[in-house]
Amino acid sequence: MVGPGLYTEIGKKTRDLLYKDYQTDHKFTLTTYTSNGVAVTASSTKKADLILGEIQSQIKNKNMTIDVKANSESNVNLSLYMYILNPWKLHPLLKMDLQHVHLL
Repeated sequence: MVGPGLYTEIGKKTRDLLYKDYQTDHKFTLTTYTSNGVAVTASSTKKADLILGEIQSQIKNKNMTIDVKANSESNVNLSLYMYILNPWKLHPLLKMDLQHVHLL
């Protein structure tokens, strides 16, 4: 003789069908470009009660590109790229990465 199943098992298959492997995060991204070649992207993600944010900017000028990223965890990344303009190929001449991580 078998008794009733566990209370937590009631509706488990239905819950799994509706919620398993689905993300319930809320994401928002806004990107804008200026006339002088600066791209700015701001993004935000809400996971449960936690809100994470990031802002990114990319500046291009002739043979140089600068990427700057900062997030809500106080991390800042700066990347600088300089290129040699060659008629046959575009070679990176210099790549420099600078990262600041705020540890508590």
